[in-house]
Amino acid sequence: MFLGTYRLDKLPITIAFYLYPLIGLISLILGVNFGPLKDLLWLIPFALLPLVVFQNKIKLTKRELTLVYILILYFSLKFFLPLLINFNLPYFYWPPFIMEIKGWFFLLFSYFWFKANRGIEYEDFVKGGLFLGKLYILVFFILIVTGNHFRFGLGSESNYDGILILLAYLACLKSSNNRKDKIILSLSTLITLSRTGIICWLVITFFFIKRKALFLIFLAPVFLFAMISLFISARGGVGNLENADRFIFWGQAFLYLKDIDTLTLLLGHFPGIEMRVENLLPSFSWYINHFGEKNNITGVHSFIFHGFWLRMAITCGIPFAVGIILWCVKRILYSKNNIEKGYLSLLILQGFSLALFHLTLVSIPLLLFAFMLYGKDDRVDN
Repeated sequence: MFLGTYRLDKLPITIAFYLYPLIGLISLILGVNFGPLKDLLWLIPFALLPLVVFQNKIKLTKRELTLVYILILYFSLKFFLPLLINFNLPYFYWPPFIMEIKGWFFLLFSYFWFKANRGIEYEDFVKGGLFLGKLYILVFFILIVTGNHFRFGLGSESNYDGILILLAYLACLKSSNNRKDKIILSLSTLITLSRTGIICWLVITFFFIKRKALFLIFLAPVFLFAMISLFISARGGVGNLENADRFIFWGQAFLYLKDIDTLTLLLGHFPGIEMRVENLLPSFSWYINHFGEKNNITGVHSFIFHGFWLRMAITCGIPFAVGIILWCVKRILYSKNNIEKGYLSLLILQGFSLALFHLTLVSIPLLLFAFMLYGKDDRVDN
């Protein structure tokens, strides 16, 4: 689809890599939060999807139809039927329920958008990442020169921006031999000051470097420093909703999973209904009380735990979450495609601290990259 010379199938990339950062830059200059306004941009491709699907007359293969039917059946049994039973209860909360199911919506949207518009290429990620990366470098040096705090975000918080740049870095390693582009994307990854992002960059680079032993010798100290820094930064303590101790979430999650019944452990907890947590850590209790006041909800809910893998384990059950992680690890160990190895490593590492597919900004680019990677049977390196 075209709009003048602009390809409409590139719209999600345009929103994530160009419009979000530009609005973020204006927010940074004016000191005004345009976060809700940025999220409204996604209503455009969401509204266009039925038209795109109809015009392109999408036909699903038998395998795709089977997967869609399985997904619909799972979603109906896991979310829709329990919703019909529970939505009218006084202790049911819509925000936690919506926070958990929106990832499934992003999955379906991304799949049908990719199916209807196979015009998205690795080069689109590279161009978008270079735009975001150059903007990051420019703002970083301006903030340093002016003596301002240089940890910032443009599209969203710096961790989310870092994921987009890492996707572009992966795409660059696949589609471009331009060393300058790789340096820009690497430098902008470092400038995000995301410790997990830097660790992901090291892992991705390791897959592509030829002299792996030499790489390990020289960059092992950097990796160690990043891990120690990540551990220290995760210990955010109590008293700040935006920088709470991530180990509190993991500690509380393990206590919850240890105490729940076998059926909930296997099948997960229905979102929207308060989780039954018998042993509540004092530090976690402080967090949910203040978080609940801010968001007008009561009790413990899965989306409070932030990390994608924790949320999946709580909502969909331990076997579901562990099964996906093990599949990713298996592909990393045995795949011949370094892009696939890097992508799955990114998911595993970032998923321990970030919600990933529940995040409006990064979920759709992540999913489109996955469909581009697997949908074209791009299983071997060129």
